[in-house]
Amino acid sequence: MLGAYIPSGRMIFTMAPIQEDVQVETVFKGKPCLIIIEKSTETQTYLNADFINNQNSVVQGIFNIIFKTAFRQTHLRQIGRDPKFFDYNAPV
Repeated sequence: MLGAYIPSGRMIFTMAPIQEDVQVETVFKGKPCLIIIEKSTETQTYLNADFINNQNSVVQGIFNIIFKTAFRQTHLRQIGRDPKFFDYNAPV
């Protein structure tokens, strides 16, 4: 339906464009729910020689989400507000 995606708060970043709003019926805590994913904005980025990375880009935000998710899945813990991850089981 969405293909590969990255959730972040109330936003979902997809790796491929979606053509229209997506509706999914599900059950949450025993009650039926309808989840509506609205197509709002679209940005296409290609990682080639013309790619320019900057701190304000949507792509930089997506990279940060991917990295933080990967670190959390390796059971590393973030200390402080800056993205510094440490292994609590193997302190230096």
